[in-house]
Amino acid sequence: MVAEDGKSRKMLCLPLRKLAGWLQTINPSKVKSEIRDKVVQYQEECDDVLYDYWTKGIAVNPRTQKAERSIIAGT
Repeated sequence: MVAEDGKSRKMLCLPLRKLAGWLQTINPSKVKSEIRDKVVQYQEECDDVLYDYWTKGIAVNPRTQKAERSIIAGT
């Protein structure tokens, strides 16, 4: 990539489908204190979702309404 100053810069691209996994690798102690709790919360939720998916065959977003889940499930 060429920057506005005309110098070449290397750029790293991450496929969007890999973003959640990459965010799991962030060390919470290395981020600003004001976002640290959100990083930890995100990582813990990802752990729960993956556990549910692999052990129960389904992962449910707790922030959705029961009616929304029924529509998705077709019930």
